[in-house]
Amino acid sequence: MIAYAVGWMAYFILHSVLASAWAKRLFGQWQHYRLFYTAMAMLTLAPLWLLRASLPFEPLWNGGIVGQVIGLGFGFGAYKMGAAALRLYGIRQFVGLKPQTAETLVRKGILARVRHPLYTATILLGIGFFIWQPIWANLVMLLAWLAYLPIGIWLEERKLIAQFGAAYQTYQKEVPALWPRIPFAKWK
Repeated sequence: MIAYAVGWMAYFILHSVLASAWAKRLFGQWQHYRLFYTAMAMLTLAPLWLLRASLPFEPLWNGGIVGQVIGLGFGFGAYKMGAAALRLYGIRQFVGLKPQTAETLVRKGILARVRHPLYTATILLGIGFFIWQPIWANLVMLLAWLAYLPIGIWLEERKLIAQFGAAYQTYQKEVPALWPRIPFAKWK
């Protein structure tokens, strides 16, 4: 299980290095860098999923059909959040099949409600996996994801402030990072 947790940390370190401004400056002239980045993300996930498959599959509790339905509900929420974000980013641009053209800060759709919808989707997916199959491997995966996300958000926001300046800092003040604000009726 320790190797699995270390594997996730190594994955996140590689992810952060490849997504860094340093790497983008180094490879920035290479028009297929984003495609390379996406391919590396997928290829380096494969050993983690293979390792996960070899770990003990002893449930921590029996959630039964209720746990499976709740877990799938979280998974569906993750899908909806991720799909809404990828529609705005443009899936072809996001994976690197089309050049990225983000010259202005996008604040519409899901990005008007949360700044990092893909990270929110990741949290929902991790919770869903763990509820659906409450095994140690899924708990370790969820905890690794939760440990990395504040770091990933901090690194990403530094890049976005450098790119968009005061506009992004205003966006930070107006829009929550992960969870949309729930509008409540004003009491009179």
